[in-house]
Amino acid sequence: MILNIILLAIGVISLIFGIKTKLKLWIVIGLILIGFGGISALIDYKMMGGDDIAINSRLPFVIGNMMK
Repeated sequence: MILNIILLAIGVISLIFGIKTKLKLWIVIGLILIGFGGISALIDYKMMGGDDIAINSRLPFVIGNMMK
């Protein structure tokens, strides 16, 4: 969850920098980072429903899907 917050913060910083300097590249990068951070935070929030560590982490879910 901390990585999601860091990702969102970097996205906001780059978006503000892009708006101040009027650079479209930084605006797009900021929006993409905010989107990825938001989606990642939403997935983490949806997966927090269980009491087991394996349920609360996305890593076993990703590894299980890669092995199929």
